[in-house]
Amino acid sequence: MRFLLWIAALLVLVGLARAQDEPVGPPETVVLEVRTTSTSGLSVFLDRGRDDGLEPGDTVRLFVPGAPVLVGEVRSVSSTSARVELFEEAQVEVGTPGEVRVPRVRLEVLRETTPPRPDGEPLPEQPPWTRPPEEWSTDLPLLAPLEDIEPEDRETRVVGRVFAQADATWDHESGGTDTFYGRFGTDLRIENPFERGGLLELDLELAQRMAESESEGFDEEEAELRFQRLSYGRGGTRHDPTRWRMGRFLQEGFPEFGLLDGVELSQYADPSTYVGLAAGLLPEPTFELSTGDDWQVAAYAVRELGARRELAWRVGVQKTWHGGTPDRDLVAAATHWRPHDAFDLRGSVLVDYYTSGEAVKSAGFELTELHLFSSWRPLEGAGLSASYDQVRWPDIRREEFVPLPADELDLQETRRGSLRLWAHAHEDVRLSLRGDWWRNESEDGSGGELRLDWRDLLWEHGRLSLGLFSQGGQFSAVEGLRLRVDRTAGSGHWSLGYELSRSEQEAFEGEQGELLRQSLRGSWDTRIGDDWSLSLFGEGIFGEAQEALSLGIFLQRSF
Repeated sequence: MRFLLWIAALLVLVGLARAQDEPVGPPETVVLEVRTTSTSGLSVFLDRGRDDGLEPGDTVRLFVPGAPVLVGEVRSVSSTSARVELFEEAQVEVGTPGEVRVPRVRLEVLRETTPPRPDGEPLPEQPPWTRPPEEWSTDLPLLAPLEDIEPEDRETRVVGRVFAQADATWDHESGGTDTFYGRFGTDLRIENPFERGGLLELDLELAQRMAESESEGFDEEEAELRFQRLSYGRGGTRHDPTRWRMGRFLQEGFPEFGLLDGVELSQYADPSTYVGLAAGLLPEPTFELSTGDDWQVAAYAVRELGARRELAWRVGVQKTWHGGTPDRDLVAAATHWRPHDAFDLRGSVLVDYYTSGEAVKSAGFELTELHLFSSWRPLEGAGLSASYDQVRWPDIRREEFVPLPADELDLQETRRGSLRLWAHAHEDVRLSLRGDWWRNESEDGSGGELRLDWRDLLWEHGRLSLGLFSQGGQFSAVEGLRLRVDRTAGSGHWSLGYELSRSEQEAFEGEQGELLRQSLRGSWDTRIGDDWSLSLFGEGIFGEAQEALSLGIFLQRSF
């Protein structure tokens, strides 16, 4: 633990030293608000996914009522959801809020190809064209051909970051448990690394976790060096319609199939149509990413229609083996329809095929996952979005989830629906209403939130947010209010929030049956010079039988 703390402190000092005479600008990371849609042991599912900018390896903070901040990591993503592995076991209800910090450059790339969602901020106006017009006459075509550069003639370019993060929580209740999580790593993309074209990707980190409790009598600590990605690939251009990739990477044709230690090969029939194959080992979905027990072979096809890719679809199949024994037969499909900028419809489905050799499930096809999302902006200042998610635990030998008894596995299912409306009552005032409903194998519940956002009310480039919320979980029901103020200034972006909630705990008697909780949360994000980005986070929880403090730091250098 001390090693990572010293590394983080050293990077802060170096960044501050470099920035003595350099201007300070907006942060290079953006905080996305998320909510849990279902849980299973250490696995938690979120309502945002790849379309929102999430990728495997992102750190997630969950704000559980009446408990310290929970930290986890995104293990896999689909277009509209993500699966998170928590670093410590905890009781997380459906609807628990949280946040994920993602690089700003990643969101900028998404915005170039995807229209803004109704629950996001409007895109900034594009700057005027700065390149002077070239000479042109009626003898020349209106659209001149692009400069034809061979891949091996391009310059070698390195894009990426190095980062350090540390999160600590001191819980003065429940035995006085202290927890720490830190990581230090790099994420690189090297274009044309060997002067033969292609792309080399490297994502590795050293992470450390610690938990200590004097009253409970335990002291646990572990450190791991993990390779999230290490791959090289070429092709997929107009010069070479055959694309290949080898190493450890997230499968590009169907990210739903997971991380792969192997090879992926795809062939383009034209820029909008391609088919592919992927084969290799499947690393275990754990922190260590151990590999060797699971194999896969997958095939897929991708088709995009329209000048602006108004309609796109993907279909794929995956066959896996666990320890040499046939395991999973999976069929997947996904689609995206965007007939115009005001309407967006996305969907994905996973279907398992079972034979007579499964432990619990009957032979035949079964719907395992279904995710639907749609947004509509009928007016300039108003819109609505709706989503539906359905998840059943698959009957497989590979341990992707917490093991369950056979009689419970066949019953495990979670369904969730959500509807959100928003409208601008004024240019700077926005009202939003969210309602959701969920059901699992034994319980059901509902929740919602009414929120007011007012820009430039207290100060320029600032925002005041006030929300009233209610959420019914499997073991508790929570209701309360949130107040948040934030502002972007010359020193960066800062935010301060307060939450007051009352929770009713099921199966508790006496003082533990109803708890009043208050929390004060603050963060500050800034960019130091042109390369460094610094974020600080803190939260204090106080109330009935609750007292905890959480602090976090995230430092990043981009290049």
